[in-house]
Amino acid sequence: TVQVLCVERQIQFVQNFDTDQVIVSVEKQSMIAAIVAILENAMQVTQSGQCIEIRSSHKGGRLETTIDDQGPGIAPDMMDTLFEPFSTSRLSIARSAIDSHRGEILVSNRDGGGARFTILLPCLAEL
Repeated sequence: TVQVLCVERQIQFVQNFDTDQVIVSVEKQSMIAAIVAILENAMQVTQSGQCIEIRSSHKGGRLETTIDDQGPGIAPDMMDTLFEPFSTSRLSIARSAIDSHRGEILVSNRDGGGARFTILLPCLAEL
């Protein structure tokens, strides 16, 4: 699992899920593959002693999940092609899975370094 790999590489893996009142309809394995692809990308660029953080919360009728790493960030010339099927990463798998659930995936560079991937999925209802 991702947690085991982070422990082996001495990467701190922080999880914060505030999703108790949220219902989304997803194909579980597809979304797991999408999130794992993003986390694997984060692990490739995160060094020992650094942190990867995943957070989820309900915002404006959508489930928002962010994955932050402390790597070098995304090169500006790669931003437009990062999710393309023939790029060097598995991020196209993530985008395809998220798109199929009427969601969207965004990427940005964080102030102070690292990348942020944001997944937005529509909620079915609020409890």
